Amino acid sequence: MNNMTMKIRTPDGMDHEITEVDFKSPEEQWLEYKLSDGTMLKYRSAVTSIARSDKYDENGNPFYFVHSQSQWRTYPPESMKGEPSKRPQQQDVKPLDPNTSYR
Repeated sequence: MNNMTMKIRTPDGMDHEITEVDFKSPEEQWLEYKLSDGTMLKYRSAVTSIARSDKYDENGNPFYFVHSQSQWRTYPPESMKGEPSKRPQQQDVKPLDPNTSYR
């Protein structure tokens, strides 16, 4: 990997110079959640990149920035399944109005 270096500013206003760090990824296991309605939710998180900062915490440990991707799978009981929802076609999608606050 070509360890890329870049500068970032965190929300607290601190500037960091970060350098990507190579890593070995274990096989991420799925966590399973059985809901009271009978649905099974499966979740796992996969790390996609890690970067080390040029700044250190109060114990002298470097800060690390980790990007990850969450993955969810849903398995409801057959009795809860319905007809697939109709997705809007591209021509039906209207652009957001820049003068409107969407909160």
